[in-house]
Amino acid sequence: MPLTELLQNVMMASPNGALVLQAIRGADGRLIDLYMTKINSVAEKELDCPAVEALGQSFAQAFPHLAEKHLLETYRQVLNTGKSAQFKVHYVRPGQSVPTGLDVSVVRREKSLLITYTQVADTKIEGPEEPLLDTLQTAFDESVNGISVFKALRDEHGQVNDFRMTMINKAGLQMTGLRYDDLVGKTIWEVYPATSINGLYKQYVRAFETGQIITVEHYYPEYDIWRAGKIVPTAEGIIVTYNDTTPTKKAQEKVVQQAQLLDVVLEQIPTAIAVLEPLWADKGEVGRIVDFRVLNANLALERITGQPKSHLIGQSITQIFPYANAAMLMLHCTEGIEEGSTSDFPMSVNQQPYQISVTAKIDQLVLAFSVVS
Repeated sequence: MPLTELLQNVMMASPNGALVLQAIRGADGRLIDLYMTKINSVAEKELDCPAVEALGQSFAQAFPHLAEKHLLETYRQVLNTGKSAQFKVHYVRPGQSVPTGLDVSVVRREKSLLITYTQVADTKIEGPEEPLLDTLQTAFDESVNGISVFKALRDEHGQVNDFRMTMINKAGLQMTGLRYDDLVGKTIWEVYPATSINGLYKQYVRAFETGQIITVEHYYPEYDIWRAGKIVPTAEGIIVTYNDTTPTKKAQEKVVQQAQLLDVVLEQIPTAIAVLEPLWADKGEVGRIVDFRVLNANLALERITGQPKSHLIGQSITQIFPYANAAMLMLHCTEGIEEGSTSDFPMSVNQQPYQISVTAKIDQLVLAFSVVS
């Protein structure tokens, strides 16, 4: 069996987490990060995305507890010397207050690193636990995101039938608008009976029973607010983290409303209108303008071009107009963008004379066709 295939099979069958990494080096040749080229199912569970999406991602971003600066030095030595390394790390998993311990092994395979790790039962770390717990409590209380911790409750058949809130942080209280005593110790059905109607309760149960993190975004019509967050399963229940996305959603709605209003106004104008953006020779750089693309248009422009509005949007003026018309439009439109000016000139389209107005608006143009009587 080829070595690469053998390695893949061993990784997939391993009960331990396993990753194959390639080095990312700076201009001076120094190791600055690693990227993932292979990952097994155990390691996949550590990530909030499928393994196929993890390949090529930064190791430091995906597994920060395994990519601290002093560990990168260990990985550099293994790559340079070929001598394997073993060590232990401790970190706090999302939604847990007790550190998790890992036994880690690193070996070089050709120009790659094979990292395997397994969870160890002894998760004690050096130093007293109280400072760590105080730090975690402070992080919980001062988080800018709302955090609510729930314990799952079961009926006589062992089925989850409710969740009782056991903790909530300051941000969470501010977002709910309720007092601490009105929430902690109460169940979802007591405090948020609408959760069953809006579908979030089913998401809570699904996250707890499947052990999968679920990302949600929900609109509460009774309060006219938006919340976005994650439902993170724990051994006894769930942790719900959330933030207020209402300002962002309102801004998006305003943009949509303004675009809809613009469409209505454009259709009421008898003059043919097109909104254009320049196309540059070098994408992303200020260079030579080679064409202009139609961003918006009204129905009056259909009569001039003989093409439906749906076809015009997204097309360039050299695709829409005959060569002579396109050349003249290119000249005046380019001047408008480069000089930020407004110009008027006569032009005939399909033997119909028009007075053309070109108005520059920052990095866009408004093109108006007025019929000459």
